[in-house]
Amino acid sequence: MPSEGLIPMVQRRIREGIGAAGDTTGNFVNSNGKAVQGAARAAGSRVDALGRSISNSGKSANKSTNTYARSLGKQIESYADAAGRSVGAAGRYVDGSGRAAGGRVGDLGNNVKDRSGARGQRMLTPSNPLGLRGKRAV
Repeated sequence: MPSEGLIPMVQRRIREGIGAAGDTTGNFVNSNGKAVQGAARAAGSRVDALGRSISNSGKSANKSTNTYARSLGKQIESYADAAGRSVGAAGRYVDGSGRAAGGRVGDLGNNVKDRSGARGQRMLTPSNPLGLRGKRAV
């Protein structure tokens, strides 16, 4: 089997080095994107749980035997329920926007990997839900 020659061997080694650097950099950026998504998911679920707690506190305030107190309890329950739904919506917003930001960071990491020709795994993002490899730059 003939030798590939010095120039093609150097080109191949450079391409492999760029790919390895791109893979490492892409993995680092993708891990930050996943961390942003995880933090947003945790924060969103905590705020959503707080909203449910506020909603449920209004329901417990409504349990009374006196008719006047019962009508006041229903009013308190409706206010607490509305406040709970608002807090829950804020939690879902935090979760959704954080996942979107994490997806954008992941897209950046995937782009670094694609442009450098890295062969490593891509992050699953909204714009690349299967984590497929893009075009190779080198």
